[in-house]
This record gives sequence, structure tokens and C-alpha cells, in this order.
Amino acid sequence: MRQDQWRRVNPACVRQQWYLLTVAVALVIALLIVCQAPGGGASLWWAPLAAGPFLTAALLAFRVYWAGIYVSRARIRIRTVMRTCTFSWSEVAAIRTVPRRRGDPRDPLRSDAIHLALQDGRLIASTVRVWNPAEGRKVDGPVYDRSDIVRFTAILNDRLQRSREA
Repeated sequence: MRQDQWRRVNPACVRQQWYLLTVAVALVIALLIVCQAPGGGASLWWAPLAAGPFLTAALLAFRVYWAGIYVSRARIRIRTVMRTCTFSWSEVAAIRTVPRRRGDPRDPLRSDAIHLALQDGRLIASTVRVWNPAEGRKVDGPVYDRSDIVRFTAILNDRLQRSREA
């Protein structure tokens, strides 16, 4: 059986790359500090404790870096920082950019984002969204210009249409 070949629709944005680079530099600095510890191996009992937060940050950085929308011939995958959802193209009714619900405290998005509308009526939000300077430094996925979001939505809708014709 042939494996799906996943292709990322949205390239990694600068914020994702910067976050990954920052964590990589922090890990190198932590490694240098641990290697230069005085007293030889007897004083390295604290090394796993010191490395734990850095390794956790590294895992989080990779999840942030890989967040986005991926497509294959048969399926679409929305990967967020905390979870990955995969749907077959037949389950998807529409792909659209949904404006944020302004003033709704339950709205997790602070800007317009790409959503999947499924055949059963559910609306699945991705973290691929329009850059909104008001959201500050929160890094939970890729952010792009509005023109990029429109282009990604068009690519996804084209892929959806081709899957229905096949």
C-alpha cells in the first residue's frame, strides 16, 4: 500500500522560523553551560533538571514550526501546536476564510483564519491566519498577509474541486 505524500500548502512563516532558531540557540547555550560545570561529573546531577525545560521548549518549537495545512491526494491535514486532525477530501464540504467574531470572548482566534467546513456541519479552524498586530507576541502557528491567505484558500479549493472530479 502506498503511503500518502503530504505537501504543505503554506510555507513556514518568518515567525515560525525565528522561534525555532531562538530555541536552538538557547539549547546550545544550555549545553555549553552544562559542559562547563565545575567539579566534573559529580556535580552534573542537576543537568537533567536544567535540560528538561529546554527540551520541552524544543519540542514545542518543532510543533509550532510544523503547524499548518498539509494536503495529499486523498486527504487534508490541519496540524496545530497541540493536535493534528486529518480528513478525507470527501468529508470536506468547503474551505474558506472565516472572519473572527469580534467581541466574542470565546473566539480563540484574534484574526481571520482558514477553516474547513465538513459535511456533518462542523467547522474546523486552522492556525493559518492573517497577521494582526494587536495580538502581540503570541506564537501558536503561522501568520500571513491577507493576500497569502487568499492564495492558500484558492489552492485548497482547487485541490478540493479536483478531488471531487476524480
